[in-house]
Amino acid sequence: MQKVASNAYHPDWIKSLKQYEPHKEKFDRDDTHVLNLLNSFLFKGPYGNHFCMVFEILGVNLLEVLKRYDYKGLPLDLVKEITRQVMMGLDFLNRICRVIHTDLKPENVLLCLTDIEIKQIVENGQLTSK
Repeated sequence: MQKVASNAYHPDWIKSLKQYEPHKEKFDRDDTHVLNLLNSFLFKGPYGNHFCMVFEILGVNLLEVLKRYDYKGLPLDLVKEITRQVMMGLDFLNRICRVIHTDLKPENVLLCLTDIEIKQIVENGQLTSK
């Protein structure tokens, strides 16, 4: 995860992003479409030492979205956008970070929250809307 975080601004990746998203002028670590490790620490407790990782807050996984559509498929424009972002994330992991994702499945594809949803969590401790 540290390798992934440290390569978010790799020159070869930025060059690729300019091809993938020519309309965009500025890129950040969210453009990797890979989970961001924000921090990590070692917790020493009564049952031993535990390595803890802190990640950005994210929403539901793709399986939950499929369930909301009663497993009857998603709208084509949504499928195309999810596929595009997953492929960009896999390209970043493989070509730039030299990491192979070996467990790609709907449960492991997490969706980002909107600013409004994050605000709800900060204010209420949970989402208040679906």
